Amino acid sequence: MKKRSKLIIIVICVILAVTLGFSINYLKNRRLFTYPGTSMTPTILPNDKIFIDLSCYKKKNPQRGDVILYRPKEFPDRIFINRCIAVENDVVEFIDGFVYLNGKKQVEKYAEGKTFSVLQETDYRQEVQEGHIYVLGDNRKYSNDSRYSGTIPLSSLVGKAISIYDSKTKKNIGKKL
Repeated sequence: MKKRSKLIIIVICVILAVTLGFSINYLKNRRLFTYPGTSMTPTILPNDKIFIDLSCYKKKNPQRGDVILYRPKEFPDRIFINRCIAVENDVVEFIDGFVYLNGKKQVEKYAEGKTFSVLQETDYRQEVQEGHIYVLGDNRKYSNDSRYSGTIPLSSLVGKAISIYDSKTKKNIGKKL
């Protein structure tokens, strides 16, 4: 009976050690970030606190629709948040205020307002070069994004927004991004 009890204790200790190891690894790559701006409203509101994954893009590239954090080349000390609209080799177009990706009109339920280029051109076209992504804020009228700074190099990515931890709007708390 003593041998069996010792074995059970050893198994429980191993399970706890493995669980603790995974938890520490998970948490060391996660941070809380307070979002100061308006470029992602209505998805993320000013002063919302969001969980970010710092290691996500070390193993894989962003996908269309990901809400990403990056350091723009014009402001390397700041972190911007926008939505990845297009990945390398995609073609982004704005036609009559709508986004087209590779020739297909996009249904963007998260976007607020029509999408125009910096010069308010009705037609705009940009091919995303290799090793880059194209980002737009959900609040199209008030977003500093790829329309201004061009495509974003993958090397400038900081992480991926995972969920909203705290918000003035209680229905946003826990929202997956």
